Amino acid sequence: MLRDFLKIFKAKLQVLHLYRTAEQFDAHNSLEVFYRNFQDIDYDFSFDLRKDVAAGIQDFVQEQQADLLVMIPQKHNFFARLLDLSITAKITTHPLVPLLALPSTILHQKERAKKEAAVAD
Repeated sequence: MLRDFLKIFKAKLQVLHLYRTAEQFDAHNSLEVFYRNFQDIDYDFSFDLRKDVAAGIQDFVQEQQADLLVMIPQKHNFFARLLDLSITAKITTHPLVPLLALPSTILHQKERAKKEAAVAD
């Protein structure tokens, strides 16, 4: 869905991935799914450490003069929700640009469809 949106508007995608700790940064997972799905899209990646992820996102939006913020909120367990306000909630309380929130399931939709098709064959 995001890929189609970008192609229609000939937009450049700037991907920001923030980590709260150096351990998370060192152990970040592969971006193979992204590379496969966005081969023909103009994009840049930025990785950084920020204790306050919401503030880091807002700073990035201002620095890049972004026109739209697209987020893929991650699911949190009960205790994480109880102890900390979600990043999406923090961003939406003081939006700097329009926000498009996509479900986290979108990251793996094509892979699931391919697996289901292979099983059906």
